[in-house]
Amino acid sequence: MPDAARLRIDSTMSGILVDPRTAPRVLAVQKTAGQPSEVRLTLHVQPDLQWFEGHFPDVGLLPGVIQATWVVEFARQHFQLPDNFRTMSNMKFMRFIMPDTVVSLWLRYAADKGELSFEYRERDKVCASGRIGFDAQ
Repeated sequence: MPDAARLRIDSTMSGILVDPRTAPRVLAVQKTAGQPSEVRLTLHVQPDLQWFEGHFPDVGLLPGVIQATWVVEFARQHFQLPDNFRTMSNMKFMRFIMPDTVVSLWLRYAADKGELSFEYRERDKVCASGRIGFDAQ
């Protein structure tokens, strides 16, 4: 990825979890015992988030780019990630995340590979999943 594009993506992401108009409400954080590279967050996706405004005229859907941004920013809170990401792979958006939904976000970081994998779930159904690769530290 060209440096200008990488800088634009990284700078766009910072601060998104601080603003209540752009961040989901964190209901719970669970770390897997003996697995410091895994964390599960339970998130309430409030209906008044700005991402639902005008995305589709009749139906509010959480855009995939916002889901991916939340993944990276929540992972930065729990793992020591390199500054820049290099790839996104196996990105699948299988179920819509609608306003006023509670979802689980599973994060796993393999530092030796520089790879973050994620999965959003609503109850027992997978909404989205994928992997994000980071530059070596």
